Amino acid sequence: MDLKIADYTTVIKTASVALTLDPNDTKALLRRCLAFEKLGLLERALKDASGLDTSNAITNKIITRLKSTKEKQTPHDYHVLKDRGNVFYGAEQYDLALEAYKETIGLQDLDVAERAILHNNMAQCYLKQSNYEAAVTEATSALSLIPDLKKALYRRCLAYEKLGLLEKALADASRLDPDSSTTKEVILRLEAMFTEHEVYVDRDG
Repeated sequence: MDLKIADYTTVIKTASVALTLDPNDTKALLRRCLAFEKLGLLERALKDASGLDTSNAITNKIITRLKSTKEKQTPHDYHVLKDRGNVFYGAEQYDLALEAYKETIGLQDLDVAERAILHNNMAQCYLKQSNYEAAVTEATSALSLIPDLKKALYRRCLAYEKLGLLEKALADASRLDPDSSTTKEVILRLEAMFTEHEVYVDRDG
């Protein structure tokens, strides 16, 4: 990870810990706000800034600057922010990756493919965090834009499996590439789990 990005990430993590211990720690909130700004995560920076003393001239100056910068964002920033999200993901900083993807999806004039990719990336982050309901939601959003997006189908399939929704998982798996060894492995595993579940239900009955 880029040194500066790593430094700002450390600031965010340290400040977040401080705020967990003391939600009224305005110095920690300010440090985190400025770190988010440096990373280009303006929505998140604005959220933190709104928790500062808005009667303070410095706070108002920061908020004005953040809003002005956000208004100047262009579709070109899509690649910058998405790539930053990918860097966070590669460093296993999934919360920050999600922040970057959410910031990116808020840009104007993104095309269908760009939005689908972002939702799909967010689904993968949620899978890594074991937040399977959110993974289903994001993968479904991606599929609403591109119905045959295989990565989104695969990720939703895995999330359904983890949630115990085996029929839905199998339905998604059946739409994947049938010649793929990964698809075959997933289907075999799901079918075995489904059969085991049915046997268990019969015994229980």
